[in-house]
Amino acid sequence: MNVAMNPSILTEVKSIRQHLHSIAEKSGEEKNTARFVLQALEKCNPSRILDRIGGDGIVATFDSGAEGKHLVLRCELDALPIQEVNNFSHKSKTEGVSHKCGHDGHMSILIGVAKVLANCPPKKGKVSLLFQPAEENGLGARSMIDSGKISELGTIDAFYALHNLPGCDANSIHCRAGVFTPHVISYEVRLLGKESHAAEPENGINPALAIADIFQLLHRHQQPDKSKPNYAIVVPVTGTISQPWYGISAGSATLGFTLRTWETPLLRKLQEQVDQAVKAIAAKYRLRAESRFFEEFYSVDNNADCARSIEKSARQLGLHFNAMSHPMSWGEDFGLFTDRYPGAMFGLGSGLNMPALHNPDYDFPDAIAKAGIEMFVELVSESTG
Repeated sequence: MNVAMNPSILTEVKSIRQHLHSIAEKSGEEKNTARFVLQALEKCNPSRILDRIGGDGIVATFDSGAEGKHLVLRCELDALPIQEVNNFSHKSKTEGVSHKCGHDGHMSILIGVAKVLANCPPKKGKVSLLFQPAEENGLGARSMIDSGKISELGTIDAFYALHNLPGCDANSIHCRAGVFTPHVISYEVRLLGKESHAAEPENGINPALAIADIFQLLHRHQQPDKSKPNYAIVVPVTGTISQPWYGISAGSATLGFTLRTWETPLLRKLQEQVDQAVKAIAAKYRLRAESRFFEEFYSVDNNADCARSIEKSARQLGLHFNAMSHPMSWGEDFGLFTDRYPGAMFGLGSGLNMPALHNPDYDFPDAIAKAGIEMFVELVSESTG
């Protein structure tokens, strides 16, 4: 199955990617995106399509009818709440929302794979293409699994995904066995005191000193060296103190953080330590603390056999392969799938001199789609013929 022999697929994939970019939708709101993807998949005549899975999720299966392995290839439907600053013809038409993580590119790659499978279906086993909603807020994989529809697919022998990597050579492949991305969770705490006249702060309970102590405390929980197994960082991401009335001494505050470690047991320990310490500080300053953990991204744990298949496929295609020394530091909702099925994620280099992920001027480079399609097709070919 050689994509290079059919350049029309790549032309179509570029057009599809740029259209998907223009109709960007936030997590949980991917209806137009899913509708467009569904129409594109239907043209490829898969054996079966399941849609509206856990929201707007879609799975298209190409079944040979002959006994063999079942591979699932996954991509993401959602964009980010970031205002695009680019001014090209395919810029996002959705105010305040744009594809700044490359999910438009990931979708177009998987549609390209569907087009290849339509012309050259697997000789044995089956291949399912999974389009996941709500990756960016960590809710999509859970909603798809909880829907029960994934179990209807039957046994899954390998689950693969890719993510583009700005700052790495274009078309290079990056992978490792074991942890590929960390376990990440968001933490929010509300500190509730008492407002008072700004001229008489002694009559109120202001959370300011508690906030200062909390920031100092959480900084002491950092172990930012990514080469070590006890890597752990706690990052402040948001904070508000009462209301901007200068005659009033603040009586409440809300603080938000993300916690991340390589392994789940360490994250659970960190969660407990942070929550207990924050509540102890609140009590010290006579504040009531209400806390919650949310938006959880399980660690992507690459199965060793799947990681070897990725390396083998990259080398077979003549692509530069990088055996990563340590995991990526960003969270990824694919982790819930690798927690349940053998699978692996790999990075696809996007180019050295381009904006980073989640930057307002980022745009997925169409030139790397070919390598992404070829990697998935090679993985399919190796397992299903």
